[in-house]
Amino acid sequence: MKVGDFIKVKRPISSSLSDQRMNSIGKITEFDKNNKKVFFYQVFMSPPELPGGQQPHHSMRELIKSDQIEKEFVSNIVCRVLVISDASGGLDTWIELIRQQSTKKAEDRLEVFFVRQKLQRNHGELNLSPGSRAMG
Repeated sequence: MKVGDFIKVKRPISSSLSDQRMNSIGKITEFDKNNKKVFFYQVFMSPPELPGGQQPHHSMRELIKSDQIEKEFVSNIVCRVLVISDASGGLDTWIELIRQQSTKKAEDRLEVFFVRQKLQRNHGELNLSPGSRAMG
């Protein structure tokens, strides 16, 4: 794994994230300079994790980019995943990636998600902003 990869992470009991049963999806932002077995990642939330919960317009493959950074052990990485944003081709690219993954052997397939919104904290409040264009 390297900086910039999207990954699925086992959510530890001590996690600050709400639903302990779900794995977390994130983008690796950096590795600890003193311990390469530890990394930091930006959290991408699933719709049920939102303050208002999942809405009818949310897809089960949708993620919401948050400004939350978590620290985790490399050993808790479950697998790599693919994440597409509106800026990187949108729905057509997402559908094409799903088709490509479906032709691979089961052990080589990656889950494919898309991002079109971001969640920001402003003075302790969470605000949902549509149309996130940047993934970084």
